[in-house]
Amino acid sequence: MNDIKSKVSQSNQFNSIFGQIWNYTNFIARLLPIGLTKDLFSDEIVNFVSPLTANTGVRNYCFNKFQPINFHRFFTMQLLAIMVPRLIYYGYAMQLTAKLKAKKNDENYTRPIKERVIRNNNKAEIIPYSSSMIIANIISGICSIIIEMVFLYLLFKILDIQHDFSTNMSFFDKLKPPSEYYCTINDNELGDIQDRNPLGGRSARFTIPRSYEKRFVFTYLSVMTVVSIVFLVLDLITISLKEFTRKNRSAINTVLRPTG
Repeated sequence: MNDIKSKVSQSNQFNSIFGQIWNYTNFIARLLPIGLTKDLFSDEIVNFVSPLTANTGVRNYCFNKFQPINFHRFFTMQLLAIMVPRLIYYGYAMQLTAKLKAKKNDENYTRPIKERVIRNNNKAEIIPYSSSMIIANIISGICSIIIEMVFLYLLFKILDIQHDFSTNMSFFDKLKPPSEYYCTINDNELGDIQDRNPLGGRSARFTIPRSYEKRFVFTYLSVMTVVSIVFLVLDLITISLKEFTRKNRSAINTVLRPTG
């Protein structure tokens, strides 16, 4: 936990206040709950039973129809995917900052270097920066927003499968898995696997354990996805306005600077 806080604090120097909140939100309010869901989703196929499916292969086939992906791995992949663009940006920003600091201390380097004041470990610190860092931050933020929206859409489609593509349910209603699932295997689904339909045209009824507990997890992580998108958008707006204001102020100062 101390290592996570250290890395978050180190990367916060390159973020606005909203970007800093986004970091803590994802590393603490999402990473830890996702870790706790491992046991919730680890025994699903064991409890996915029906009187008609003494044949294990049928149970596995129906379970794959009901749930194409393990939700613990799904949410873990989502968190990793949204962090990749931000980690690339943090690495680029740290490398560029180190280069600018070296140039600043080089007496032979005469070009002006832009600086800004940040707070690091509750202390004011002046660090160099460039416009390319701002652009990289904006690009990484946009990529993370797109990834969040894609995973939210994929979650909706998976839950849609579990509810048999019902059109009478809202998104939040679909966050509660059904308490039972009826699996029907058509002859054309079997293909070359086997010649005889093991269900004989009947529907196998499966009970779904802990549906309300899963609804809480799905709702919480979906809300956190929306919160993440909101903070990313606010971060993009903040850094864009700061850069726009800085450039306008610089242009005004250039015009007003005496030429004599």
